[in-house]
Amino acid sequence: MINFDLLKDIGRMKPKVDEMQSMLGKKKVTGSAGGGMVEVTCNGKKEVCDIKIDPEIAGNTKVLRDLLLSAISDAQKKADKIFIEEMSKVAGSLLTKR
Repeated sequence: MINFDLLKDIGRMKPKVDEMQSMLGKKKVTGSAGGGMVEVTCNGKKEVCDIKIDPEIAGNTKVLRDLLLSAISDAQKKADKIFIEEMSKVAGSLLTKR
């Protein structure tokens, strides 16, 4: 049996999800590693927007690689948190309109 209320909810959700996707592209989060020697900025879609590297470690590729990976991971975790918060708002607004 088809749940028509669910289909209506899905139809109402699409514009909200589109709006959320646009907003996530504009939000920025920064992850860091090595006490701030490496900073990576991502948007809410987890796309890397900027990288800052302390010149003191620029020549040490092994340390730089490790710190970059750590900073990227940190920024992406923060982006995940923003996504979850925004998605819960979209889902919550559907539940409260019933």
